[in-house]
Amino acid sequence: MAEKDKIKYGEFGNVLLGEDEYEKLVIRIGEPNTKILIEELSTYMAMKRTKYLSHYAVLLAWARRKVQEHQQKKLPTKIRTII
Repeated sequence: MAEKDKIKYGEFGNVLLGEDEYEKLVIRIGEPNTKILIEELSTYMAMKRTKYLSHYAVLLAWARRKVQEHQQKKLPTKIRTII
């Protein structure tokens, strides 16, 4: 997908996603979580002047990481494993 076909999201207008990518995120992690992660990525990119090839891929990775962190907090220490 060409960059011109993507929509700018986030407070700084620097998160670029296609309509289909946004919808896939909403289906996978819900709209509230999608919006939160987009704002986190937008702020991070503005602060660090970081660029990514795929903002969709970054958001998926961040969502996975947050789920893993949440699950780790729920598990007793003896059951936790390092992947």
